[in-house]
Amino acid sequence: MDPGRLAAAGGSAGGHLAACTGLVPGFEADGEDTSISSRPDAMILVNPVLVLAPVEGLLPEGRARLEGIADRLAVDPRALSPLHHVASNRPSHIIFHGRDDATVPYRSAE
Repeated sequence: MDPGRLAAAGGSAGGHLAACTGLVPGFEADGEDTSISSRPDAMILVNPVLVLAPVEGLLPEGRARLEGIADRLAVDPRALSPLHHVASNRPSHIIFHGRDDATVPYRSAE
């Protein structure tokens, strides 16, 4: 196994977790050897949950789904919302997402 060529992959909630490993910082365990990155080099995401907090002008139809999410997560939803952590140095990625997905809005992947 080449630790310099790892990918994280998943669908729906698993896609959310895979996206978090590549985008959301700060989840290294206490005492972990941070000289070895736990961030994947690529992400393969299938209908991933990428938005857990409101984004101005994006997904107004999804606001009802976000209500109460802070209570369910027990943390500020932005902390676990991959879209809120996108940066220019993000890992390479590919997203597969159907336009007729009734659970995870397609627009959240655009």
